[in-house]
Amino acid sequence: MVLNWAAETSRGDRNGDRKPARLGAGVGAFKSAMDAIRTVVELIRSSRSNDKTPSSEEQAQIDRAIAEADKLAKIADAQTAKALGFELCHCKFPPVAMLTVGFLDRRADAGKPVHECPQCGRLTSGPFSYHRTVPERLP
Repeated sequence: MVLNWAAETSRGDRNGDRKPARLGAGVGAFKSAMDAIRTVVELIRSSRSNDKTPSSEEQAQIDRAIAEADKLAKIADAQTAKALGFELCHCKFPPVAMLTVGFLDRRADAGKPVHECPQCGRLTSGPFSYHRTVPERLP
């Protein structure tokens, strides 16, 4: 199967979004995450330049910056997954990219992919109406 990305983007995908716009959002989220990571590195570098351990206030500032960078990196991951066409599970924030685990067996929908959330295990299909192509998820 050959994918024609230009034709697909001209008419939009099944959600009505256009891939270039979604990809731009993913790139923007990735840039924000990278900026936050740079801030963390600068804070750590400045606290270590004095050849002493960071004060409790400096450590708290570093911890907050690390938490913010982690959050922004997860948002960038979700934005990028959406831009690449992955289904998203909203079991937590930011959303988690769902993985293809099989294909539907029902006559009308035969061959359509079934997705599973790696965090909560939610399926986009009923438990008995698809053929699983990967091993079962461990609890």
